[in-house]
Amino acid sequence: MLHAPLPLSSQTALIAVLVQAHRLLPDDPVRAETFLDAALEMMPRNEPSRIAPPVKTRLQRLTDFIDEHIAEPLSLNRLADLIGLSRSQLTRCFKAQYGVSLQAYIRGRRISLVQSRLRQDRSSLAQLALDCGFSDQSHLSRVFRHIVGMSPGRWRLGQEARVLDKT
Repeated sequence: MLHAPLPLSSQTALIAVLVQAHRLLPDDPVRAETFLDAALEMMPRNEPSRIAPPVKTRLQRLTDFIDEHIAEPLSLNRLADLIGLSRSQLTRCFKAQYGVSLQAYIRGRRISLVQSRLRQDRSSLAQLALDCGFSDQSHLSRVFRHIVGMSPGRWRLGQEARVLDKT
């Protein structure tokens, strides 16, 4: 709930910020949200805001969730619902914020986890695939080869050879 009406000079400034946000919205929604946040700050309040947190905060919450649930199926619908955005908003905002698509980010995080596990333990590739969110060993191998440029088994052997060379 708002206090008494803003003075005319403050109203003019608020309108200018909102107009700028409106202009930016189609091409740069993340930057537009920055202007909307500034507009909200210009408005006095009687009670804490019930407006959703800024997109950047929601995306950080999303990446934390992905890291915590990387082995689970992570559908676009589930992730968009989690942070209160539509699927298309999430896709656009994620790419604008992180420079990669959401699915590429998830694949990259899963491959990083696989690489860490390949260095640390002798689990089978089939078990690693399931533990790291891939549907099966074949799926893991395809994605790993695409991102890393070699099979997971060959990569593991290379890591073991490096360890032996250091000793």
